[in-house]
Amino acid sequence: MEALSSLIIVLLALLGLALIGARLFMLIRKRTDVVTHTWEPPTNTFPAPSPPETRRLAEQTPHPAPHSTSGPYPAPNRIEDKRWLKLIEECIALYDELDRNSARFEPRDQELADHVCYRLQEILERSGVEAIAGDTTFDYTRHQPEGTTASIAVGTVIAETLSSGFLLDRQVLRRARVRLIESPPTRAT
Repeated sequence: MEALSSLIIVLLALLGLALIGARLFMLIRKRTDVVTHTWEPPTNTFPAPSPPETRRLAEQTPHPAPHSTSGPYPAPNRIEDKRWLKLIEECIALYDELDRNSARFEPRDQELADHVCYRLQEILERSGVEAIAGDTTFDYTRHQPEGTTASIAVGTVIAETLSSGFLLDRQVLRRARVRLIESPPTRAT
C-alpha cells in the first residue's frame, strides 16, 4: 500500500513538473515572439586530415594579427563563403530579435538582453563586420528612424543611436535604429 501511494505521489509530482515546464515554455515563447529555426546539417563532410596534412594546412592558412578585424580570410572570400555569411546573418537576426523584444522584458531580463547584444556586436566586429553607430546625419540606407512616419529631410541630425546596425563590405545587413532631432516647424510667411 505504501509503495502504491509513493508511486502515485511521484507520478503526480512528475505531472506537475511537466505542466510547469509547459507553462514556462509558453510564457517564454509568448514574451519573446521566438521565431523557430530548424538546424540543417552540413551538406558536405570531410574526413579528418592526417597529422602531417594538418601541419601542412596550418602552415598554409593565413593567420590574422592578434587584434585584427580582418578575420581568417581576405575580404572578398568572406562574402563568397556561404556558411560564414549565414552564421553572420543568424547572429544579426538574434541581435535584432533581442533588440526589438527587450522593451517587453522585465528589467533584469532587459539587462541580460543588452549584455547579449553587446557581446554579439563585439563578436561581429571581430569577424570583420562593421558596426553602424555614431553617425551624425540620417541616411535611409544606413538608419531606421524610431517612432516617425513623416518624411525625413536630407541631412536631418541624429540625436542618438538606439541600437547599432551592421555593414559588411558596403552591404548593409541591418540598419541602425536611431532617434532624430526634431526640427521646429517652419512658419509660412
